[in-house]
Amino acid sequence: MLSHMLRAAAGLFKPPSFVGGATATSNNGGNFNVSLTALTGGLASAPSQDDLVIVVTAVGDDTACDVSGYTLIATVSTTISTLWIGRKFMGATPDTSLTVTGSGTNTQGAAAIAYVWRGVNTTTPMDVTTTTSSATNTGIPNPPSITPVTQGAVILAAGSVGYDSTSRTLSSSSLSNFFNATANLSGGNTDATAGVGWRSWTSGAYDPPAFTLSGSDSTLFMSCAATMALRPK
Repeated sequence: MLSHMLRAAAGLFKPPSFVGGATATSNNGGNFNVSLTALTGGLASAPSQDDLVIVVTAVGDDTACDVSGYTLIATVSTTISTLWIGRKFMGATPDTSLTVTGSGTNTQGAAAIAYVWRGVNTTTPMDVTTTTSSATNTGIPNPPSITPVTQGAVILAAGSVGYDSTSRTLSSSSLSNFFNATANLSGGNTDATAGVGWRSWTSGAYDPPAFTLSGSDSTLFMSCAATMALRPK
């Protein structure tokens, strides 16, 4: 602990680097895969050993769509929207894909984002406890405040939306490399959208602005959100 504090005071922590992201969706309730060999937006098209894969999933239901072999970071649920976030460090032979557990029914869409990082602390990847929030009368996720403790930490904000309407997407002008994944079903079913982005941290608390939702919001929509901090090596 003392060594950690001394390195932080000396400014020796290099912030993690964004390797890239990928998305996938399911409209039939079955399991589905996210490729890890066609990443975009970052340093590489595939992860290397010790890279950290963050998975963000959204489903139009109150049951999470998880990923086997991934450690839970956070899960948040409402009646028609569940956000699940997990993590896994890549081994000597990095995975080429990951499999998301489907919703189990073709009336509930599911969406997933793989978000890959390099230079994360392999012993304590999460700098502080992840914060979460939910809302039952809006489709606009509002990630809560977080206060990292390690110089060089990177903040990630994620959200999910459940709705029955035309396709909706999420975005944020305050976050870098924002990825959106939308599973849009035919009328009468529950659609799902997931979104995640990041920003560097310098000091104090950071409260990410609410995401932007395309189209009109509705009190019939529901949303979930989480804010997390990655600790550098």
